[in-house]
Amino acid sequence: MDADSTFYRLPKYKSYHEDVSQVLISFERAKDWADIIKCLQRLNKVLQNYPDIPVLPAKITFAKRLTQCLNPGLPSGVHLKALETYQQIFSRIQAPRLAKDLSLFSAGLFPLFQNATTQVKPVLLDIFEKYYLPLGSELYPCLTGFITALLPGLEEQSEFHQKVLNLLDGLCRHTDKTIFFRSVWKSVLLRPSARLHALNYLILRLPSNKSNYNEMKQFLPERSTLVLRALTVSLTDESLLVRRAVLDLLVSHFKLQERVFQIAN
Repeated sequence: MDADSTFYRLPKYKSYHEDVSQVLISFERAKDWADIIKCLQRLNKVLQNYPDIPVLPAKITFAKRLTQCLNPGLPSGVHLKALETYQQIFSRIQAPRLAKDLSLFSAGLFPLFQNATTQVKPVLLDIFEKYYLPLGSELYPCLTGFITALLPGLEEQSEFHQKVLNLLDGLCRHTDKTIFFRSVWKSVLLRPSARLHALNYLILRLPSNKSNYNEMKQFLPERSTLVLRALTVSLTDESLLVRRAVLDLLVSHFKLQERVFQIAN
């Protein structure tokens, strides 16, 4: 039996579900961003009225409405109010439930970072650090998407560079290193918008000494396929900055005498 079924049978849950559903329907009548903020305020109020129920009613519709509130065309005030709702939800449902429904909530949060304002980004990064990072291996299904979402924060002139770098390093520590770096290399191969930042992260974090075979396998998983394809794609990228970055990576970490790709995976 589902452990949450106990909460569904509580007398208060019916009222909780009805109150949430009523507010979610009101989003359909919102005509501008001010109306959306009012809906979010009502939603937060409902959550506060039922603090003892750690489950979320109508969670698919709930997550859909929150994702819509993070549309980049809306002002930062809407984004901040929506993030406030996310924080309430995550603190309520706790890690196991968040891990179970990670895809529902990440659909709105991951795309937001690249387009977020300087007021929104620190709040979003705090959410990732507080609620996502502790999930560890539970992040594996969305790890590549998570890393790709964070990588734009590594721009050299960005005020969030160090915080994003720390968050990526924290992800590496909280997950398996091989799986983490496989996701970074996938970002290089499959995500042109994140390619430059992924290469710069690799330049910073790949060990220059390849003498330790087991360590090399962690940083260069699937060398003859994934890594080689990612490097090849980068060398033919339209961006001069990407081509320069991959050449820097090759010169500093793939010395010819090390014969990295001649060693069996």
